[in-house]
Amino acid sequence: MKSIFLLNERVTKSSPSQFFDLLEKQSNKYKFHRLYLSSLTPVKSKTNWKSLIKNLIIPQRIQKINALINKYKCFMIFSTGIVSDFWTAFFIKGPKRVCFIRGHLPEVYSYRFNYFKIGYVLGLFHYFIATNFDQIVVMTTSMQLELEKITGIKAHILYNYADPPFNYEDLNRIKSSRVTNNVLDIGIVGSLLKAKGIEDAIIGFSEAIKLIPNIRLCIYGSGPERDYFENFSSKHLPIESYKFYGYLNNKQDIYKNMVILIHSSHTEGTSRAVLEALSSHVIVLHRDIKGANELIIPGYNGYLFQNRKTISNLICHSIELSKIIQNTDADIEYLLPKNFTHVEFSARLNTLIEKIV
Repeated sequence: MKSIFLLNERVTKSSPSQFFDLLEKQSNKYKFHRLYLSSLTPVKSKTNWKSLIKNLIIPQRIQKINALINKYKCFMIFSTGIVSDFWTAFFIKGPKRVCFIRGHLPEVYSYRFNYFKIGYVLGLFHYFIATNFDQIVVMTTSMQLELEKITGIKAHILYNYADPPFNYEDLNRIKSSRVTNNVLDIGIVGSLLKAKGIEDAIIGFSEAIKLIPNIRLCIYGSGPERDYFENFSSKHLPIESYKFYGYLNNKQDIYKNMVILIHSSHTEGTSRAVLEALSSHVIVLHRDIKGANELIIPGYNGYLFQNRKTISNLICHSIELSKIIQNTDADIEYLLPKNFTHVEFSARLNTLIEKIV
């Protein structure tokens, strides 16, 4: 059986790993192997001057990948992340190489490295690396258009997808109680980082609670800045109106009582948390960034906000919209635009593989 390699820099629970989970579930025609640059055991080599020079030019982990390519008859390699993309583009030969881009890179890197436009330039450099692949995959039409404008290359769109946390029966059993609870849960889900714009969500919620006192902010996720956000929340919210739950592996525990998800990230236009929320029939308040309008249809499955000042009013509208949704006997993907459904994801993935093969 032919193999497909899934390569990124390190083991993680975040988007790359979740995307690879989806790839593995979609096809039984191929054997999938996950490789992580940080944990690959280097190949054994003689410690002479020739091998030392070779390792300077091509690190031993890359040599290991090339050896595994031959061993497992790999014909395609998916790579994501600037480190693995760099080595895959210039040092891995043989299989077809697919670069998976997960955001508008100049903007993504600008939030991580906001000094003298270093992040913006790094994003452009990552786009240059991607042009050396056999195929580039992006997640939205807006990403495709940006990449084509900068590089002249038209990427394949593989819209993001997330497995629904509930099946049809379980979801419709819990829905009716969401809007009749004494306290309505409004959630934030994701890594606790400043690039997620969580301060805006907290401030917006602090204004909404003045209008709707029976709401509670539930924050799910972990990250290096959790202490900062806990301190920020304590300064702006009554202690009984919010709670930090940390990272929860069971998605049902996150969404079972939630009526609204606030997605305030400055860079994530098609977050898996948003997809999980929509397939759990949770209304989404989404920051109006590139790609967000491909997923959120105002007045149908959520609303788009420009800044923290508009959040409180939209929370009021979203509660009313949620009452309508919770009283419908709709299928799981009712709130998902067609491009983000399971059928569409599978079809586009199969088209991608057949195109490369």
